[in-house]
Amino acid sequence: MGDDNDKAGAADAKAQAEARTAQAEATLKEGETAEWGGDLARQAREAAHRKTIAEADKVASDARQDQMTSLIPDLSKVERGKLDVSGDQPLFGSALAYRALQAAAAKVALEVKRRFGGAKEVSLLITSDEDLATSDSAFTEVETGLDQLINAADQLIDEQPNPQAWDGEPPLFAAVLLAPLAFGAALGAGPLALGAALAQAVPSVLSLLSAHRSVSASAVTLDDIAATSAVAGAMLEENNNYHVVHDLFRLVPSGRIRQKANQLRTCRQQLIARKLELAHEKVTGETELSQLRERIKTLQVKAPVPRTELAQTRKELEAAQGANSQQVLRLGLIDSLLSVIDSFSAALIAVPQGGKRSLLASAALREQLHGTVADEEPEPPGFDYVMLVKGASGSSQQVVDDRPLLFDDKFATVTSMSLTYMLIRTTNSRVVAGGTVSTTAEIHGSIDDQFTIRVIE
Repeated sequence: MGDDNDKAGAADAKAQAEARTAQAEATLKEGETAEWGGDLARQAREAAHRKTIAEADKVASDARQDQMTSLIPDLSKVERGKLDVSGDQPLFGSALAYRALQAAAAKVALEVKRRFGGAKEVSLLITSDEDLATSDSAFTEVETGLDQLINAADQLIDEQPNPQAWDGEPPLFAAVLLAPLAFGAALGAGPLALGAALAQAVPSVLSLLSAHRSVSASAVTLDDIAATSAVAGAMLEENNNYHVVHDLFRLVPSGRIRQKANQLRTCRQQLIARKLELAHEKVTGETELSQLRERIKTLQVKAPVPRTELAQTRKELEAAQGANSQQVLRLGLIDSLLSVIDSFSAALIAVPQGGKRSLLASAALREQLHGTVADEEPEPPGFDYVMLVKGASGSSQQVVDDRPLLFDDKFATVTSMSLTYMLIRTTNSRVVAGGTVSTTAEIHGSIDDQFTIRVIE
């Protein structure tokens, strides 16, 4: 009986527990049902739905992209075109340099023309030799030497030099006569030494345009020949009546220097002829001296001695000895002067080591700085002005735009040049004008297509 009660109590407890569990599950389901119908549950369900749709779209998009990629070439494997610009100069650098040079020369010519005033005919020497005095001194030295030697030769050819007639110090040609060897040595060294100095002063002809460049920028060096030639052309463009002469590129004028050099050669021939005459007279005089000495000896042994005749014979002997001494002196002076003339003439025509011109040519080229070069018509006019022109360093810059695909490649190059000039009068060496002129030339456009050039003042 007791066991039955225990079993009944356990069954009742179990039933109650199951009832509670069922009630809790029912309560939970009621809560879930309430939550499922709420706003938060609905939003969560919508978000999950959108996520599922997005993932499906991505998968579809990737599939379509793979399909299209298989139809389009892979452009990443195509090499891009490249523009190579090589060389030491920027594009059209030399052409721009000369264009800028012409513009600078035109500015110089315009300013110089303004300084000339209204003069329509002007004689102008254009040079790049800044040491004009050194080369100009050749003219003075050569002309003075020629005049002195010609004067000395005329004295010996025409008559005996008379030192008594010199008032005060004798002129330089007298020193030639009385001290020929010393003067000859001086003349022999002088022209050669001057020629060597002149060779250093003569500007060597440089090359045309040279530069040290990188790819995008470079330095441009302008030589003096290009600079002076450009200015000479610009001067004639301003006025074709100007008498323009380039210092290096010209002929040697036949002026006073050349005439005096020829006159000195003529004097030399006359001196040789006069020497032969004096030599003949000397032989005749020595024969006469021998005869007079023999006659005196004969008169002295006579008995009685004819004193009057002996005295007269001795006077004749003394006169003959004086004439013979004069002949010997003149022969010696002629020999010495001929030696000096030969040394001087050799120095005039010799071209010093490292030089390009003889002293005679250098002197003749500077003659027009001292007036006209001849006394007869026609004659080249003397220079009214001398203009120094020097080329200065310039610069050149380049920009290249290497554009992709089918676009035209673009480029631009800018070059600037400068000229330094100075203008003086030949009458007094007064500076009339001077300065430095700079101009810039530019080119831009498309490679393998049209381009534009312009000068920037």
